[in-house]
Amino acid sequence: MTQDKGKELSVQKTMEGNKNAEPPASANLTQSQPQQIIVTHNPGVHHLMAKNVGVAFMLAFFFGPLGLLYSTILGGIVMLIVSVVVALITLGFGLIVTWPICIIWAIIAVNIHNKKIVGKMTPPVTQSTG
Repeated sequence: MTQDKGKELSVQKTMEGNKNAEPPASANLTQSQPQQIIVTHNPGVHHLMAKNVGVAFMLAFFFGPLGLLYSTILGGIVMLIVSVVVALITLGFGLIVTWPICIIWAIIAVNIHNKKIVGKMTPPVTQSTG
């Protein structure tokens, strides 16, 4: 027990002695120089991701034109307007026609989107003679 008390006293004295000491210059972060950050934007580079055909099918199947927005935004807006108009005119029975159109359009749009991405990622093929 006496050794532990001696260690505690020496630790307390060390801590009290450091209270009045100034921190080293490297610890003072308020005086540091601001860093220059350069942000560049390359408009020719697009980070496109492939879309999942299964997700497109499920979204269009359950949500119709709203699910089509995953595949193609313009197509989703067009089919949303068409579906509302057709539903109002036919008292909702016209959705039997527009809903499957949304599903088919979603699958086709995702396939086209994915083919465009593959085309952009594939380097051009050069033929060498010799």
